[in-house]
Amino acid sequence: MNSNFANSAIASALATLESIPVAMHVPVVVALVTGVLLLLFGARILRPAFILLGMAVGSLLGALLLPNFVPDSLAGVPSPMLGLGIGALIGGCVALAMFRTAMGISSAVVIGALATLAATVHLSHTPGALPAAPDTTAIKAAWNESAAEAAKTLAVEKTKAVSDRVRGVEAGKESAPNESAAKATRDFLDQIFLQGRDWWASLPADSRITLAAALVGGTILGFVLGIVAPRKGAAIITSLLGAGMMLASIAWLVRGLDLPGKGLLASTPTLWLAAWLLPALAGVVFQIGGRTHRPRLQPAQPETAA
Repeated sequence: MNSNFANSAIASALATLESIPVAMHVPVVVALVTGVLLLLFGARILRPAFILLGMAVGSLLGALLLPNFVPDSLAGVPSPMLGLGIGALIGGCVALAMFRTAMGISSAVVIGALATLAATVHLSHTPGALPAAPDTTAIKAAWNESAAEAAKTLAVEKTKAVSDRVRGVEAGKESAPNESAAKATRDFLDQIFLQGRDWWASLPADSRITLAAALVGGTILGFVLGIVAPRKGAAIITSLLGAGMMLASIAWLVRGLDLPGKGLLASTPTLWLAAWLLPALAGVVFQIGGRTHRPRLQPAQPETAA
């Protein structure tokens, strides 16, 4: 069966992690903790987090834009501070009004990706439906030879610039490291795009139709779910996203840090899908079940005299 395609693709992707510096694993730990929180409490924190994000963006824009249109001070309040307050109020209201639409878009992305992944796993069990796994040698070379080195150089230069400012030393020219990092990043992303384009071009026509239909169908279903039932949609989305972040982070850390359990990473695509969906299902049940309220006790009716 053609499940060897997915197995080799997963193995190739995991093998790439061995060449990544240890410091690059710190954000993955943060992603793991975030995934656990989303899995258990995502529906509760999603709306407040979205509103707080809108307030933060609104306050920033207000503080930057309002001083250009009003005097430096109004009623003794500096215009930037006034812009912070007005921007936060407007940003929070806009975020609250746009929450349902944002939920529709988010659920469309998540469920569309899930449907596409499920279709890929299905095709992996059909002989000839998927081509061989793409060769990641060029991607690894682009990372090892350019992107990783440029990131280190840029980090050193930025640290030196901050240190110079603290010590009062005039900062030097930073355009060279910036340009080098930008070029290395473009080269790395170009390699990913080229490999993905070549793989898509090698797909049979029936497989393309199946994947495209799964993506479009899942996206439409997710958008409708997010618009019609935003609370339940939030539970489903955050559970899927949290479980996915947990699974990806654990696989990343186990392989990248050479932790025990590396043998489990060689599982079949079907087991990988189950390892994602089962925790997500548990998260949905936990979040929706936690929102249910006990029925209110009806007051006792007084007995009527016979």
